[in-house]
Amino acid sequence: MSQIKQEYFKKIKKNGHRLTGTRKIVIEILEKADKHMNADEIYFEAHKRLPKIGIATVYRNLKFLWKTGFVKKYDFGNGRSFYELNRNSDEKHHHHLICLICRKVFDYEDFFEENSDLFNNISLMISQKYNFEIHSHEVNFYGICKECREKRADKSR
Repeated sequence: MSQIKQEYFKKIKKNGHRLTGTRKIVIEILEKADKHMNADEIYFEAHKRLPKIGIATVYRNLKFLWKTGFVKKYDFGNGRSFYELNRNSDEKHHHHLICLICRKVFDYEDFFEENSDLFNNISLMISQKYNFEIHSHEVNFYGICKECREKRADKSR
């Protein structure tokens, strides 16, 4: 069992919650995911391992894991929520590039690492102006990915 899974399982029990088979499966699926996954994708993977699982059970467990801080939930503007493990507080904060054509989501962190003062300054200004205690922020950039631009260029030739 991976160390990440062990940590999650311990935290869930430590906080007085039950570690159900479905919660284990959802955590394992998100741990192995190489992209942000929506509930249907998680359900599809979970169903392979637990054929009697229902979509409502997956939604309930995702809601639990999100509300307890084990999972991050994103809305990329396409009417669906996407999830990823909230690996730990040491994880680098990242933002997203979202293709308007294929809907792929790319994590992006390089620019913000080098210019971390930029968002710290913006957060401080907003916090002071609106007397608002900021805990987190999310930035999404919408555009067209390289592959979709190339496909579009090929069609126009």
